[in-house]
Amino acid sequence: MDKLEERLAGLSPEQRELVRRLLKQENIDAGDLLDNATAASEAGIVSIEARDAYPLSSAQKRLFILDRMGEAGDAYIIHDFRFLDHFSDPEKIEAVFRTLIRRHESLRTSFHFEDKEPVQRIHDECDIDFSLSCTDCRDDVEQGEALSTAIAGLTRPFRLEDAPLLRAGVILLPRERIVLATVMHHIISDGTSLSILFSEFHRLFAGDSLSNLSITYKDYAVWQSNRFNDGGLDKQRRFWLDEFSGLEAMNLLPYDLPPGVEQDYSGGSAIIRLPHDELRILERFASA
Repeated sequence: MDKLEERLAGLSPEQRELVRRLLKQENIDAGDLLDNATAASEAGIVSIEARDAYPLSSAQKRLFILDRMGEAGDAYIIHDFRFLDHFSDPEKIEAVFRTLIRRHESLRTSFHFEDKEPVQRIHDECDIDFSLSCTDCRDDVEQGEALSTAIAGLTRPFRLEDAPLLRAGVILLPRERIVLATVMHHIISDGTSLSILFSEFHRLFAGDSLSNLSITYKDYAVWQSNRFNDGGLDKQRRFWLDEFSGLEAMNLLPYDLPPGVEQDYSGGSAIIRLPHDELRILERFASA
């Protein structure tokens, strides 16, 4: 956050609205700047100074420990595969990904264990080795085998010490169809992040420009770490302990199969087809 954003974040909501009106009278649109300042002010999160290393959020610590224990395998690797029928230029796709890597620090972040604490380091774009793989299956008789080989290469395990924790590739299929495969480690991404990433991907591919980011995930991690250290969460902890005091121990939900002694990350899929009317009812319920 630059000096102007820091000053705007320190204003009251009324003062920021007054600044907005005054700028509007001068035909100056500072909407994004004021909105970012408002969001940062309300959350209490501000952009912090550059450091060699930053703390991890509590969620990142859990994933870091699971990775160090070596028991999670590929359970925390996020995969996304989508057809890009109108994106026929792999070089431009790679250029867009490089822009996203430059824009989002999380795509330039590695994780380490230093002085008995896990930390994250953010690297310069020039230090990031990223390239878009391209697999041509248009004339391959054994198309299924070629696809499996390409996907296996993208979804191999990550080393958290090596940024970027992102891989992407295009798979060329007959009839000018293209599959974009994107793979990230869950320690830098989630479903919401993936949605934002591809929204920005489409905008950049179309030639749009994106507003600058005022805060990033490392700023949130520092903010959360400070709240743990300064007792800012003690009030919330006491509230929930009081809220649930006196409750009897809850019974576990029944299992389909006996639980194993060791944690198992294997899973499966179940497909259930619903009538149109029932589906609409479920969608309305979910929205409510």
